[in-house]
Amino acid sequence: YLNKLANYHRFISYWLYLGGFIAFVLSLQKKKYMVQFTLFGWTHIVLLCCVVQSHLIIQNCFEGLYWLLYPASMVICNDIMAYFFGFFFGRTPLSSSRPRKHGKVS
Repeated sequence: YLNKLANYHRFISYWLYLGGFIAFVLSLQKKKYMVQFTLFGWTHIVLLCCVVQSHLIIQNCFEGLYWLLYPASMVICNDIMAYFFGFFFGRTPLSSSRPRKHGKVS
């Protein structure tokens, strides 16, 4: 039962949404359009927030390693390129202080 539901989830969700939209249009009443469309808009905002967040959480579970390695590799590449750019094109050295020389090192 759950396998069929998982296979046809988008199809079922589409038809349920379409049925809800038709029910909304059929239930419209004169002099209440503002309230009805306001509730319709807020319903869509709440649905969008809940559905998109849950979809992204599930996608993150399946493709989570990508979202760990991709930003980390971008930071690493950025640091390396900044070092090389500063080394070849920079006018001042990274550090202007020099290490102090102490007596003999034993």
